[in-house]
Amino acid sequence: MKKPILFITVLVFCCFSLQISAQISLGIKGGYVKAWAEYGDIILPDNATIHVNRFQVSGLAYFKVNNYVSIGIEPGFAQRGAACFPGWVNFEDSVEISLLLTYLEWPLMVSVNIPVFSEKFEVFGKVGYGAARVLTAYRIDSFLEGDELPIKTRLTSGPPPFLRGLDNGIYGSLGLGYNLGQNQIFLESNYYYGMRDVERSSTSKNRSLHFALGYITSL
Repeated sequence: MKKPILFITVLVFCCFSLQISAQISLGIKGGYVKAWAEYGDIILPDNATIHVNRFQVSGLAYFKVNNYVSIGIEPGFAQRGAACFPGWVNFEDSVEISLLLTYLEWPLMVSVNIPVFSEKFEVFGKVGYGAARVLTAYRIDSFLEGDELPIKTRLTSGPPPFLRGLDNGIYGSLGLGYNLGQNQIFLESNYYYGMRDVERSSTSKNRSLHFALGYITSL
């Protein structure tokens, strides 16, 4: 009696596992990041450059809820920062100071996918929330006068005391995918809205635009 029950239990478990795995998709994406900081009420010159050019790479793991909605995570490495960081300008020495940060992030996302053009293409939108931790922080001293080259200084292996080691924020994405059977190649634009000040004593929330190329496959 025990053997048939054990066999049925294993069979049901295997069928359930196959059903679950058929709804899981894994992938990777990476690309250019335009990052800057939100300074609050600070008035900047019209020609001020506040963004820095960075890079991001993320893994993708999604569970399909139905034909249109999926829930997943996108852990990865995101480079952010800002040029002309608030309060970090030494006018006496004509030095402008930038900040370059690398985060390990773990956002939870909800994706809505809509097939178009005979289901060969797919447009999608995502929204999510996640936390991130600083892995490295660099200070760039750029001299506004003279021929001196910028000086890049690694602050520590993690954030110094005047910087927050953790960040959290909201993600929003729009994209277009091209379906190849169980696989998909996609282009995506992502906006990140940080909710904490990076520098503890001034308004300095992370903002970034991410333009990525990615690949995802259904298991």
